[in-house]
Amino acid sequence: MDSDDELEEGEVRRRVAFDIGSGATKCLIADVDVQSSRIISVIHGEEVPVPFAFEYKRSRDGTLSEEVQAVGISVLNKFCRKATELGVTQSAAIATEVFRKAANGQAFIERVRAELGLSVQVPRPPSAPCRAQRLCRAPTGGGR
Repeated sequence: MDSDDELEEGEVRRRVAFDIGSGATKCLIADVDVQSSRIISVIHGEEVPVPFAFEYKRSRDGTLSEEVQAVGISVLNKFCRKATELGVTQSAAIATEVFRKAANGQAFIERVRAELGLSVQVPRPPSAPCRAQRLCRAPTGGGR
């Protein structure tokens, strides 16, 4: 993919951001002005419940069940197909602390990369806004 540093002022890219949360996985596809990081238009947004934290907390060994991992992979696969269908050229993904805490959390992140080709960041708090947050950051002063 092209570096944003090489783009002309006002160039717009279609980007997708994935947020793999503790209770839901989200996808936001937007046309973004790469110089200002402003969202020009939201093309698609979706959220699907995936109870990663619930499964982690109820496990006796501090792991994510195979079942919830399969659901998570399925949801991300669906989102990736939608992104491809809508002509996305750049992507970013973040995951929450349950993936740091669960004994097999990092293995799940690696599975996502292996099966879907999606690189997922698991930021350690406190952290500066990660790439996925910057990628689809809405303009200040109103909007959604």
